[in-house]
Amino acid sequence: MPKTLLLLGLGKYAPTSPPPPSTTTTTDSNLTPSTIKAAVASQTSTLSSLGFTCTKLDLNPSDPNDSLLRLKQLLTSQPGWDGIVIGFGLRGNVELTELFEKVVNLSRGGGEVWV
Repeated sequence: MPKTLLLLGLGKYAPTSPPPPSTTTTTDSNLTPSTIKAAVASQTSTLSSLGFTCTKLDLNPSDPNDSLLRLKQLLTSQPGWDGIVIGFGLRGNVELTELFEKVVNLSRGGGEVWV
């Protein structure tokens, strides 16, 4: 049976320009929206080639309540994920810390959605 991974990130909600340096925990100036998108596509392809079934969920920082509800629905409708990956766009942006923490708690089985 293939291993299942849930890939959580900003996806279609990712900024179209690099974030200001004060809002991110990285100083890598080579990170642009296009290089990030290419890296995510490459890593997803590698995971698939290794036998993982990957499901992506884009989280919208402008509508965190909807994002958390969609995540909860996915976690309850398809239990038993072998792994959950949270992308750096969500992990590394200090302005998204609250959403990141809620995603982690919900993914760990907290079951609570604070809206």
